[in-house]
Amino acid sequence: MGVASASVEGAAVLWPDDGAFTVEVWVSARDEALQAESHRNPVASYHGMATGWELRLLRGGGASFMVTIDGVHHEVEGAAESSWAGGWTHVAGVLDGTALRVLVGGVVVGERMVPAGSRSSYDGPLCLAGNTTWRDRNTACLLAAVRFVRRGAAGAGDLLPAPAAMGNNFSCSG
Repeated sequence: MGVASASVEGAAVLWPDDGAFTVEVWVSARDEALQAESHRNPVASYHGMATGWELRLLRGGGASFMVTIDGVHHEVEGAAESSWAGGWTHVAGVLDGTALRVLVGGVVVGERMVPAGSRSSYDGPLCLAGNTTWRDRNTACLLAAVRFVRRGAAGAGDLLPAPAAMGNNFSCSG
């Protein structure tokens, strides 16, 4: 795994004022390279002190998805059936307006209800495998694809398909 993370400036459309959205990645990671605390393993992050969202990997397998509503972080975690062993896996976080879900391999592994409320604007960059607000949050992984859509994924047919060629990967490490 390489030693890079990335950020994309001017990504304000990634935190809609209301409505559903889905963030997805195709990721390859290894448990032994992940940090013990999930908040230190972001794979896609559009998150500041009291706003935004973040999709994270869990050591031991699984993922978490966090969104901020009315300045309060709401997070859902879910364990996968196997640990991170270096294979390619689809991970998604979904906010459909009332429920927060996290999917691993196209399967919902965690779900919780979230309150209605306002989403404060976030003016920072979209970060891949890191977070520019907290420099100690970097994830050792490979990313083959990332997608954000302004709707909640309803099922496997709505999810980002596996890229045809995973040879031109973005490599990242903490």
